[in-house]
Amino acid sequence: TGFNFKKDLEKNIKLLLINIVQNDFLQIAQKIEEAHFLFKNKKIDLLILAEEDSPLSKIMVKIANKFDIPSIVILHGIPSGDLLFGQTQARYHLVFGEKIKKWFIINGEKYGKQISNVIALGCPRYDSFLNIRKKSDKNQILYAMEIAPEIERVADTHLTKKMQKIALKMIINIMKSEFPNYTLILKIRPNWDLKKMLYNTLKENNFSNFEIIEKANNEKLMGDSKLVIVNHSTMGLESLLIGVPVISLSFKELDFFNSYKNSKIIKVVYTPEQLKKELKKSINSNFLDKNELNKYVLTDKKSTKRVTELIQNIL
Repeated sequence: TGFNFKKDLEKNIKLLLINIVQNDFLQIAQKIEEAHFLFKNKKIDLLILAEEDSPLSKIMVKIANKFDIPSIVILHGIPSGDLLFGQTQARYHLVFGEKIKKWFIINGEKYGKQISNVIALGCPRYDSFLNIRKKSDKNQILYAMEIAPEIERVADTHLTKKMQKIALKMIINIMKSEFPNYTLILKIRPNWDLKKMLYNTLKENNFSNFEIIEKANNEKLMGDSKLVIVNHSTMGLESLLIGVPVISLSFKELDFFNSYKNSKIIKVVYTPEQLKKELKKSINSNFLDKNELNKYVLTDKKSTKRVTELIQNIL
């Protein structure tokens, strides 16, 4: 597809290193001493994290382990491909479902990493919106765009600016030819550095039936849509939980990073023909394999109760 991964990778690694040295390192250095004092003097009984990848998270887990303070990582999504960054040292890892637990353990063994307690408890924040919604009367398709900041937009793990334009043009052309009466809702985040590219692409393709939303109730936004398009976002999983059809639009180069690639719950497409076919097939579909979905995220609305009981037992 003509993407210069080496050039983009070098650029983003440089940005990342500059940020770590200028910002992260100073922040971490200021917090290490305070954290050490609190853990040493038993002022903290339990450390809870959403990830164990960032420098600060890793250091906090190390300090907690030094003073025998338990730590929990509550995974915030479906893991991607066969990636597992760094050595995991937290005492407990809580995941959405049994499929993810299996992935976690297999990949740990693959890279020779010791994985501590991995427990499938579901996701507490999904307990409140697991009811299947009534199909929306609005003729709108939601594109939940991948909006990683420039410093995280490493070429072989996220959509580059060029990929973003290609994906958006693909959607625009199909909307114009096949769904002229549908509004395209573009969900981004405030202060996204590619926002100008977004408007320029829409203008270049003479497309006006759109709305760009930066802040919204995501559950309502998904529920008001006939279909949701994602790249690799967890909004794909969340849409399924409320009964809205989902398509993952991606690139072959990112297969190893796309958590939906090897799943049976969301179809991944790469070309205009594939996207058009899947849109026509899925937009009025009521099909939802809840049994298959339940393998990835427990859907019984008891996740909060399970996590609370685990924490109480640890304490």
